Amino acid sequence: MAAETPLYPGFQKTGEKVVLKQGMVYFFTYYSAKVAFADVKAFYDRALERQGWGPPQQSGPSLFRSGNANWVMYRKGDYVVSVTQHQDSNEGFSVVYEWNPQ
Repeated sequence: MAAETPLYPGFQKTGEKVVLKQGMVYFFTYYSAKVAFADVKAFYDRALERQGWGPPQQSGPSLFRSGNANWVMYRKGDYVVSVTQHQDSNEGFSVVYEWNPQ
């Protein structure tokens, strides 16, 4: 799934990790970029819609930042892609691929 998801232009990979939980799998990828979250969200809104992912799901501002939310989630069946701007850095982002059967 990660290999089939377009990468925001300008993202520089800084790390990755896999988390296994009973009945769920998460693949975290971490990136750095000097870009506004709104630009990253707009890119993934377009790119993932073209690949058949559901509409972006986002609610309210982050608990850690004032203003707009700094995360967005897309669903396709039992899979989720979420994109987050890290609370501790305006340049830190993560793209998380999740398998979570409902």
